[in-house]
This record gives sequence, C-alpha cells and structure tokens, in this order.
Amino acid sequence: KRAERRTLVWWMRFAHAHRNSSPLPIVLFLVLFMDGILIFVPSTLCVMAATTISPKRWWLFGGIFGVAATLYNAVTFAIGSFVPADQILAFVQSSHFSAFWESAQEAIQNYGPWATFIGAIVGLPTQLITASIGMAQGPFVSAIFLAFAGHSLKAFAIAGLTRYGWVKLERRMEKKNLL
Repeated sequence: KRAERRTLVWWMRFAHAHRNSSPLPIVLFLVLFMDGILIFVPSTLCVMAATTISPKRWWLFGGIFGVAATLYNAVTFAIGSFVPADQILAFVQSSHFSAFWESAQEAIQNYGPWATFIGAIVGLPTQLITASIGMAQGPFVSAIFLAFAGHSLKAFAIAGLTRYGWVKLERRMEKKNLL
C-alpha cells in the first residue's frame, strides 16, 4: 500500500510539472497512430495517462484518439484495396491473426460497415475489419466515418471519466497534504 501511494504521489507530481506540455498532444497522436501497427501500450491507457497529466485538455486527447485510430483504419482500408488478397491472407496466417481475422469477417457479415463502429467501441480488430472491407471494395466513406464515430465515442467517454475521477482524486490528495 505504501509503494502504491508513493507511485501515485510521484505520478501526480509529474503530471503537475507537465500540465501544459506542448509536445504531449503530438506525442499522443504518434503513439496512438503507431498503436495500430505495433501494440506496445494499449491506446486507452495512453489516453488515460495523457488525461491525468492535463485534465483540462481531456476533450483534445479524446479527439486525437478518434483521429489517429481512424487514420490508421483508412491506411488498412487502402492496404485491403491495393494489396492482393492472397498476400493479406498469407500475412494473417503467418502472424497468427487467424482468430482475429475470423472475428472481423463475422462482424462484417453480421453488421456490414457498422462493424467498424461496433468494433471501435468494443475492441474488435477494426484494422482487420477495414482491411477486409477494402478487399471487398466496400464503402470507404461509411466504413471510415463509422470507425471515427466509434473510436471518438469510446475515447471521449474514457477521457471524460478519467478526467472526472482524476480531478476528484487530486483534490483528495491535496486535502491530505500529499502533493
């Protein structure tokens, strides 16, 4: 418990010191865009961390999440449109994404382009969904718009709830004179 409290106090002090960081939104965008390629830190944790650093900019971080994730979905749609299907399927099988590919195919069969919206909210592999829609020469605008709507809805909810809880926690820690 003591180590957890020290870590929390350290993070709060770090957050206060970097509250108005100019590079934070740019770094967040790059990390979230790259998250589509290399999943090294879950994107929701990145948005939560950025929101705890600068709670007043929670809406900006939610928007950055929506834009970055959607841009990557547009890239995967283009890959699905221009790369031969057999190469994509070979990559999916060699990288052991077959289960994800099957869930993406099932989502598209059940929901059509709305699969990107649902996938963005519940954590389905939207990259594979948009790549699959691209392979089928499906509707780009509706798939990307729905992906943006889903990613943004999820991001604004996460950032808003994080901001609310974090500000409340900071006030409690300030009352205890721990900051």
